Amino acid sequence: MPATIIIPMFLSALLVLVWLGAGAVLLWLLTTFPTPANATSTILWGGLVVLGVLVNVAVLVGLARRISWLRWVVVGQALAMTALLIVTPIGLWAGAVGAGQGILLFVPSARRWFRGADDRRPAF
Repeated sequence: MPATIIIPMFLSALLVLVWLGAGAVLLWLLTTFPTPANATSTILWGGLVVLGVLVNVAVLVGLARRISWLRWVVVGQALAMTALLIVTPIGLWAGAVGAGQGILLFVPSARRWFRGADDRRPAF
């Protein structure tokens, strides 16, 4: 497995941990400062946390199974997370991590990793 696949997998695993940490902070804020006025935004942020975890777990599985279209999921994730989180302190960091992953997944050594993978059906 080339480094251009291992590094994005490591970054996706790190992002899973970051999103789980964000979920823990969100739950802590809900229990410490319960306010009915913020219920809608809390549900939206909770959905974003769940989506972040699911997308990064899917990227991990997809890269390990050599599913080539997952490269585009990483690019989409970078754009979406940057757009959603740009107003937060981690917005630029999330965008930089996603962009770095996307760039690594399109270099020649990563392309060789996925070569031939399109010939078989993706199996989850």
